[in-house]
Amino acid sequence: MRIFVSAKTINWAIEVTGQGEDVWQRIAKRLQKESKPEWVKIFKTKGQLLTLRQVEIIAKVLGIPPMFLTLPTPPSIDVSLPMFRKGKKPLSFYSKLTIGDAFEKSSWMAERRQYFEQSPTYIVGILKEEKEIDAVVQYIEEELGISYKDNISSMVKKLERFGVLVMRRRRFRNTRIKLSPEEFRGFAIADKWAPVIFINASDAYVAQRFTVVHELVHILLGKSGVSPYVDNILAEHEDMSNMVSENILVPISENKRLRNLRSLVDIVEYARKKYVSPGVVIHVLWHRGFITQSKAKRLFSQYKRQWIEGFQDDYTQRIEQKSSPKVRYIVRLRVENSYSLTNAVLLDVYSGRISEHDASRLIHLSPDKVSHYAKIAYEEMLSSV
Repeated sequence: MRIFVSAKTINWAIEVTGQGEDVWQRIAKRLQKESKPEWVKIFKTKGQLLTLRQVEIIAKVLGIPPMFLTLPTPPSIDVSLPMFRKGKKPLSFYSKLTIGDAFEKSSWMAERRQYFEQSPTYIVGILKEEKEIDAVVQYIEEELGISYKDNISSMVKKLERFGVLVMRRRRFRNTRIKLSPEEFRGFAIADKWAPVIFINASDAYVAQRFTVVHELVHILLGKSGVSPYVDNILAEHEDMSNMVSENILVPISENKRLRNLRSLVDIVEYARKKYVSPGVVIHVLWHRGFITQSKAKRLFSQYKRQWIEGFQDDYTQRIEQKSSPKVRYIVRLRVENSYSLTNAVLLDVYSGRISEHDASRLIHLSPDKVSHYAKIAYEEMLSSV
């Protein structure tokens, strides 16, 4: 069996995976075409007729699913989510696919909940944008039970109980392609039947914790959208989501301690203990009137130069490593695809409601492993009754 790979598709694949011209040498070497430079030249300009094995080898070199190379023209993905702000980098093809994947999961779960006559998720759009920030903070703390004391896992468990599908993923599906935080830190899909909060797990742990609350506010407001990386957190205009996130993670009760933070070293040490970003603490100090805006800009510039550009956020990396122990594969599935959705898919496979192939597509699990994990999910359900 031979497959034609067009010049447009192979050049697009090289571009979207961030490869340079030297990748052609690696492709030629793997396919034993090093002595045939004209073969590469024809491939670049006109395309080549390849065997299935050759397509798989090229896909492995590029770190891309083989099916993309078989397309006659490069695919285009339309993202129907608004960007809340301009990010540091535009959304890549894989980021757009990730958003599309979350939409598919949300649609499937919404259909399932309606099939079983469950109620819509009442927290979607329950708050109005004109509501005071303090009132939104109070609602999250009192009604949803989320506060500065919660780590990410605790926040996720509470949100899943309210019907929100929380997904944390660092790579595109099961590939080596990393989702860049500079493109987006998270996004929210405010579907009333199956709302989604997606967290880019490539981001620092403290940033992910902030993003969970940030996206939750968008769900409460009933507004879907992508939250990109923001290089300047000291912008004059701050939306409600950021303000609420700050007040949840650095509550007003901390004001006495905040007043005593004099230097950047004090701020970083405080942030380390509270599992928040030093940049957030600087903004809180300015917004609550403990420092002037000019001093806040100076501190943030110093922090960015010394911690971010200098030797990275060392403490955030240590926190992330500490928070990511080796776990059973089913736990990973639930983290990446949402606990509720993963269980629903696996239990539906066990009951025969959906096929192993459909389950494989939804939770990115090899079809031959689906029945094994479906049985685990079923046994766990029985033991919890």
